[in-house]
Amino acid sequence: MRCLVLLLLAAFALAEEHHHHAAHGGVLNEIGSCAHGHAEVKIEGTRLRLWFVGGGHHTDDAVRIPEREVFLTDATGRRITLQPTPLVIAEETVGDCSAFAGEAPWLAGLAEGRLTGSVTFKGKPVTLVITWPEGFEADVPGK
Repeated sequence: MRCLVLLLLAAFALAEEHHHHAAHGGVLNEIGSCAHGHAEVKIEGTRLRLWFVGGGHHTDDAVRIPEREVFLTDATGRRITLQPTPLVIAEETVGDCSAFAGEAPWLAGLAEGRLTGSVTFKGKPVTLVITWPEGFEADVPGK
């Protein structure tokens, strides 16, 4: 019985450590910190989809940003421009949107990647770091 209790406690601790999940089936990338918010990314061939979502346990909550385009660049200078894809049911519009998408031929077949950019998130300018297949963790050096 004691062993079962220890296993349950360990499982609970692990669940708390990795408490967030990707609402759209993509990879979460912290914006500032886990508690502040995330950019969820999903690569589908040459298409990159990006959603801005809440922090902590609120990764199901959309966070709208005012940008009309989002620009992301890799280390070699290749750039992808993401256009807003407003969630009509949530009454999003261009300039008040949480979802973006763009195409770049060089994304095809990339098993991993790192892109950077900047947006206004929760009213403040922030730097985006988007990595996959593992997401970016702001407090982990070298990620």
